[in-house]
Amino acid sequence: MEKLIDRPLNTIYQVHSITASDETTKYLQRLGITTSNKIALLKLDKHSGILSLQNSRFALARELLETIRI
Repeated sequence: MEKLIDRPLNTIYQVHSITASDETTKYLQRLGITTSNKIALLKLDKHSGILSLQNSRFALARELLETIRI
């Protein structure tokens, strides 16, 4: 498993797991980031990144993005 932020941008990946506290994992699940869902990291900078999930785009702090394994 690799971190999402370590993979090339604009490529669709399947979420394998989330390595975060239960509270953070539940927050990401409420956003729709769950095991087996497909996501793409569209943009990444020093502090945050933009994700594409189904027909939505949203920004997350880099600390949250680092917990997503593909």
